[in-house]
Amino acid sequence: KELLFLDVSSAFYGLLREEQDFEAIRGIHILLQERVKELKEREEIGRSRPSEVATAQARIKILEAEWARVAGTRAVARHLLEFLTGISLEGRGLKEEDLPAPLSPEMPFYLEDIEVRSDVEAARQSMKTAWRGVVVAQSGFWPDISLEHIQYERREGFQSNLDWDLLFKINVPLFQGGEIIGSVKRAVSLWKKEKLAYSEIRREAELEAKQGFDEWRASLNRDRAFIEAVKASEENFRLQKEEYERSLVNNLDVLEALESLLETRRDANEAHYEMKQNYWRLLVAAGELP
Repeated sequence: KELLFLDVSSAFYGLLREEQDFEAIRGIHILLQERVKELKEREEIGRSRPSEVATAQARIKILEAEWARVAGTRAVARHLLEFLTGISLEGRGLKEEDLPAPLSPEMPFYLEDIEVRSDVEAARQSMKTAWRGVVVAQSGFWPDISLEHIQYERREGFQSNLDWDLLFKINVPLFQGGEIIGSVKRAVSLWKKEKLAYSEIRREAELEAKQGFDEWRASLNRDRAFIEAVKASEENFRLQKEEYERSLVNNLDVLEALESLLETRRDANEAHYEMKQNYWRLLVAAGELP
């Protein structure tokens, strides 16, 4: 269930990322079209060169090619989410919600519940079962005591006046020692193997929790940094456009500012959903998932 949850969350945020990427490209495409229209108007009055218009149109075609690729990737991500959930997304939209609660900024908090992780608990129970196998194997050295009782409806002969009998037996395994010792050794070997497996799985769980914490914290800081980077890129494009209108920069500078804005938005989009996915990965790794 935990692994399926991670797969579904990955597919969910992956589809959201592709949809936001698609919208970012469409927004830049609109700006480029406005740029071409403005350049053509300036070309008519002799303030722009034909090469500037051609350069902007070439950028539009390159962007449309990337747009088509993202559209295909978005469709693939949609199919994957439908497969994992068994729910058709036809006519449906994804609702992005805020994360439930902020996580603790201290790593030791995520190591407290490692023992309740399903894989760690399963390994511990397997180790206990193997130890019970040792006890069962050792019981072969003990005498086998049984009590048999028979009740008769009718008996013939000299025992006709007895309608029941009782047999108490004690079997001592005097000549089975070698076989029993072998069984005990096999059981002990299996128990040691399960004990080492439990130790390994528990250490791996701690490692995953520590790595998950560092990855989440790094992605959170990255997401916050990209929020500011997008604002700076938008301001840079606005300034470059104003300076071009005053003939302080050329058209190539404006196009580069626009491409920089697109790349920054796409990187910010990726960082945002990576942070959200790392949030849930950390909760699963730490055994904190409800």
